[in-house]
Amino acid sequence: TPTSWFTAEAGLSYDRMGLDRENFYPKGYSDHWDGTQGVRPSNRTGSLRLDNFLEDSLSAHVTANFTRSFGDLATRTSVRYLYEEQNSESFFAGGSNFSVDGIPRLGVTDPSGRSIGSSAQTIKSEGVFLSTYMDLRDRYILDAQIRRDGSSLFGPEERWHTYYRLAGAWRISEEDFFNIDGINELKLRYAYGTAGSKP
Repeated sequence: TPTSWFTAEAGLSYDRMGLDRENFYPKGYSDHWDGTQGVRPSNRTGSLRLDNFLEDSLSAHVTANFTRSFGDLATRTSVRYLYEEQNSESFFAGGSNFSVDGIPRLGVTDPSGRSIGSSAQTIKSEGVFLSTYMDLRDRYILDAQIRRDGSSLFGPEERWHTYYRLAGAWRISEEDFFNIDGINELKLRYAYGTAGSKP
């Protein structure tokens, strides 16, 4: 808070999550249980699947607020920038029909039954916001905002979009002519705006 009329704030967050998983079913395993004689014999050939997943996300923002009064007019203006990024990577490999019992390695599975795959994805978004709030004599209120959003999820021809909001209000109960018993607040408000969401 450098001055009484100017404040600023910033935030940065980073999250990371990883997953390593191994599903191993040895030769001859059975998932049947009869309650008296234990596991029933099985002729299954066994299988192994390995999964690896990693995701990290970064979010950063900075906001500047300006609050000023000009006689009976009170104003509050904010400028904000937001950046977000999310990266994810995944890998899996699997095989079945072990040639050797009790060894959880893909190298001892049937080559014709092995499978492998991977994926990678990066999502980025940016946004710039400008909003202002004006209050004249605590009776006439104007609230406006414009924002510019960009996202890698939008198509190449629609990478950036502009949204806006405009609202006005009249606090009739603050007028000198207003004098209705039992009503201490009466306000008329009108707002119009546009909005969007990420696919």
